[in-house]
Amino acid sequence: MLGDVIINNKLIINCDMKFYELGFYIIYKNTFIISTEYPEYDKERSMQYNTINKHRYDKMWTNKNVYK
Repeated sequence: MLGDVIINNKLIINCDMKFYELGFYIIYKNTFIISTEYPEYDKERSMQYNTINKHRYDKMWTNKNVYK
């Protein structure tokens, strides 16, 4: 979202961070900071919800079961 605000408003910022699409990671001052890809996320999240026998929030929201 922050990136969209910067791009859509053509803002110029002084930031030493860069995003590399060829590995989906962010670097800061030539040092690897974080990977932006996590292919196991959905599987791990589903397994965790199944373990605790709860529904995922996004599914509860879609089914209008939040705050009931």
